[in-house]
Amino acid sequence: MNFIKKFKKWNPSIYATILIFLIPFSYFLITKFKLNNDFWFLVNTGKLILNKGFIRIEPFTIHENLVFIPGQWLTDIIFYLIYNKFNILGMFILEITINSLIIFLIYKSSLLISNKRNISIYITVGIDIIFLTMEILTTRPQMFDIVFFLLELLFLELYIKKKKKYIFFIPLISLLLINFHASMWLMIFVFLLPYYVEYFIKKIKKENTFKIKPIIIITILSFVFGFLNPYTIDSILYLFNSYGIEEINNFVAEMHVVTVKNGLFIYIIIFMGLLAFYINKKNNKIRYFLLFIGTTYLTLSHSKGVLFLLVVLGFILGDCFNKKEININETKLIKLEKLIYVVLIVGFIGFSLFNIKFTYEPKLKEIADYLDKNATKDIKLFTGYNNGSYLEYRGYKCYIDPRAEVFLKKFNKKEDIFLEYYNVIIGNIEVKSFLEKYNFDYLLVEPSIENLIVKELNNNENYELVLKTDEYERNYHIIYYLYKRR
Repeated sequence: MNFIKKFKKWNPSIYATILIFLIPFSYFLITKFKLNNDFWFLVNTGKLILNKGFIRIEPFTIHENLVFIPGQWLTDIIFYLIYNKFNILGMFILEITINSLIIFLIYKSSLLISNKRNISIYITVGIDIIFLTMEILTTRPQMFDIVFFLLELLFLELYIKKKKKYIFFIPLISLLLINFHASMWLMIFVFLLPYYVEYFIKKIKKENTFKIKPIIIITILSFVFGFLNPYTIDSILYLFNSYGIEEINNFVAEMHVVTVKNGLFIYIIIFMGLLAFYINKKNNKIRYFLLFIGTTYLTLSHSKGVLFLLVVLGFILGDCFNKKEININETKLIKLEKLIYVVLIVGFIGFSLFNIKFTYEPKLKEIADYLDKNATKDIKLFTGYNNGSYLEYRGYKCYIDPRAEVFLKKFNKKEDIFLEYYNVIIGNIEVKSFLEKYNFDYLLVEPSIENLIVKELNNNENYELVLKTDEYERNYHIIYYLYKRR
């Protein structure tokens, strides 16, 4: 019991806080930093935009005249500029920088709500470790999404709790988000909805509440600012043209409905939120409950929605421990203690940088190297959904890549290529007729997914197996076959 009392009363210094916040970065000591599979089409698009301007026709595949709206064009350019100049080290530094900003925002938000430094530290470290271990914080546009949504909620809470005018920066967040990651733009307004609901419920009950006029103003401005992008209305509509396709939901892992089998960790996170509401049952805020219900629904619908749940979790947990005011001023330290903390911080950073491995060989590099030696860039190359991105980065035009929405007719205005691919691999379209339609020069096939194509190629005298490679990704052993048309 004495330990628990000390645990609750512990008021760490800023030096101790910084040292503890280095804990999540130890993740990179036990795992090898790698680039996300989507990274390659992002940098490829960034390079193209810088060289040719804002494109509207898809340029990387064997298909012609597909309408193409790069909804994350600003992310593409940033990734390309960093990777082109500093290679993988630059991307590592970017991810570390974004992670540091996320840690700062979660901490400031939790501290604002709980007014307890120790509780805020526990919440921050816990949530950030989840972001890292679930690979949510990775080289994709969603690294910026986390920052934008944390800022939005922090500004709203500063307005409600301290009447701070930072709320008027939210339209700027809208402007950034529509250009960094258009498909997430509508979430700006989803996060605003619980604040409107809480206001009207309290008004009906004749309880004191915040003024709604500033929120109405920033909502209108955020909507207007959304049109300030190179593709105007097309970026606004990006989400509606790229979600809700059953075949994509069945095939893409992050779009799967969460079950106990594939999402046990997610259920644990949801349980943490429910437990916080139970503990705080007499003081729960309407807006936090609605934020939790909404983001939980998004998470259970598609596992990628856990990003939104984690964004609001710090506020929910912070409110759970907001029982009474305590002094959060600096703990006074003697010079020796300060020196010890500084040495520990510098030592941790130095040890981390010394042990982090920056050598990185992209998946399918062996395949690309083989094609460089034995083929030309104008070949017609089949790749499955997971494997086209890097080959396109290397200069080859592929059949399909991980940009699922690009291959939907309602997005590209021409043809449902993703549905064709999906029906081929499940057997609804005959593989032989598919091969005759495209007459591929080479086919890169992943047997674990495209086994029907492999069977046809092995029995088709027009094709021969020229290369077999083994790759290891997330502890999975993946085999690839490269076939050549005779």
